[in-house]
Amino acid sequence: MVSKKIIHDFLNILPAVLYEYVLYKDGSSEFLYMSPSAEEILGHSPDYFVEDANRLWEIVHPDDINRLHDEDLEASRKNEFFVSEVRIFLPSGEETWIQISSKPTSEKKNNAVIWSGYIIVITRIKQIEQELLKANRKLKSLSVTDGLTGLANRRHFDETLDNEWARFERTAKPFALILLDVDYFKEYNDQYGHQMGDSCLKSIATILKKATRRAGDLAARYGGEEFIIIAFDTKIADALQMAEQIRQSVESLNIKNEHTLFAKLTVSIGVSATSNNEYPDQAHFLKAADIALYQAKNERRNCVRIAGELK
Repeated sequence: MVSKKIIHDFLNILPAVLYEYVLYKDGSSEFLYMSPSAEEILGHSPDYFVEDANRLWEIVHPDDINRLHDEDLEASRKNEFFVSEVRIFLPSGEETWIQISSKPTSEKKNNAVIWSGYIIVITRIKQIEQELLKANRKLKSLSVTDGLTGLANRRHFDETLDNEWARFERTAKPFALILLDVDYFKEYNDQYGHQMGDSCLKSIATILKKATRRAGDLAARYGGEEFIIIAFDTKIADALQMAEQIRQSVESLNIKNEHTLFAKLTVSIGVSATSNNEYPDQAHFLKAADIALYQAKNERRNCVRIAGELK
């Protein structure tokens, strides 16, 4: 037969607090038993909680206590397995996560069901969960971000355009596309090298980020030296003003490019805007911006052109 001392020693090293608990109908509660490991895990002796069950509630984080109370009452009402994860404060002031689990037994005290359960520390598990969340957010960000410029990538742009077009069909709020291309970029790359070319693209991306700070706007690298902006809830006049400001800002960088008419880095821009269902779908809307860009490049470059209706 196992002696009480062996059982006590085992419970003392067990990485869990075992307990028996009663929740009475008047809302009061009582710990009938708590194992010795309470000292290490909860920071207090078992007798501390057995003397007054409210002392456990007192060490629970204020942001978690109402949820714990509601879950406790709900489990008691349904007489079913109970699990809750909450933060507690140890006497040192350190915050730690614990998981409280219990189930109803067949025994009662004063006509109230006696619950048996255990408490374990899950702080490391919570830390790992947060690390995984951060890693997943980073992976998600990488999956929608262009690695060179930090703008949205083509995939993210395509998805956003589909969503914005659907919203436009629901709300009829105007929105615009601003498509720009770096003038004579291939020639620039050939003369000055890809490292300088990458630096130019990053500089333009910085300008686009500043131009798209409103909620709903999106700047993306469309491919190679092409960039595109979705300007939601934007009328044609505002889209043209935004495009012109971008053109001027790029020109003001004063990056030397001997291949352009202006001997500096410039961009050509095409704009399409819609507010009255001018285009049958987003593909035609995008094509209109592309045609406007083609017009800008065909004329003299370093200019902004707007698309007419695409018949």
